[in-house]
Amino acid sequence: MSTLTQCIPPSTELSTSVDKTPFLFQHNLSGNSLFSRESIKRLIERIGALPPTSSKTGRAVTRGFFIKEGLGKLEWGSPEFQKALNEAYEDIDLSGCRIKLSSIHQFDEYADLLANCVTDLSGATGVDFTRRFSRAIATLFISSPGEFTPYHIDQEVNFLLQIAGEKTVEVFDGSDRTVVTPTQLEGFWTGKHFIEPKPDSKPKTFVMSEGFGIHHPSFFPHTVRVGSRMSVSLSLGFQRAQFTEAEVSLLNAYLRKLGLHPRPPGVNRSLDAVKSAIARPTIRAKNAILGSAGIPLSSLRRSNAHPRGTAHP
Repeated sequence: MSTLTQCIPPSTELSTSVDKTPFLFQHNLSGNSLFSRESIKRLIERIGALPPTSSKTGRAVTRGFFIKEGLGKLEWGSPEFQKALNEAYEDIDLSGCRIKLSSIHQFDEYADLLANCVTDLSGATGVDFTRRFSRAIATLFISSPGEFTPYHIDQEVNFLLQIAGEKTVEVFDGSDRTVVTPTQLEGFWTGKHFIEPKPDSKPKTFVMSEGFGIHHPSFFPHTVRVGSRMSVSLSLGFQRAQFTEAEVSLLNAYLRKLGLHPRPPGVNRSLDAVKSAIARPTIRAKNAILGSAGIPLSSLRRSNAHPRGTAHP
């Protein structure tokens, strides 16, 4: 199975940049048979066949989305939906669609791939992913040429690997609270992933062709545009094990709904600690629902997890 370590050797720069600044890196997964055209076709059918609710957990099953102009609303998993999805993928170069297959590690071979990637990223960056992060989630994006994803933010720390085609990604500085404001972070917890950009903010622009990827930290706004060919991208998302700012933002969102004017994260550390403790169970519950199929990284923690390099927390 292909690994990442051969293409991302350990370095001080990488170890100081993970979850802090965006950067471009190389990988060698483009030729992996799990991402062949036929394998993706089978994956689409398998995810489409999943029941709405897991028989093991009783929770809603994470499946993804399918966006195509003029399609109308179809129930995911219905024969009509699956037919439209299959046809769109078969004609992906012309169908003008975006397909997101969520939590593909629900299937054993992709779970094994994700586990290998976690180990190799830890060795390559010098960061022990099994301690820094709580869960890992693998998502596959398949897009028609020219498709555009508007300015938005994500909770997960992300490594986006370009498997086929090309994408141009613009990443804005999410650590600047004039670019992503405290109230926008609060809004995220009420479902607002797409936020208004700051007019004068300047992004870093990255062009990803096959064999390249981009890392962007949690809540760094970004846009994505597909090039002139069909695009296949593998997203490796990681939920932070500790995320005080997110916990404070969540509680502040509730307080603001009550008509209060809460202090943003970082103003009063003692107060942040109290807010964080109150909100933490809610965030854990939310992550358990939305990322329930994510691999708990504690299960991957082994004494020999990083044989090719020394990782630190």
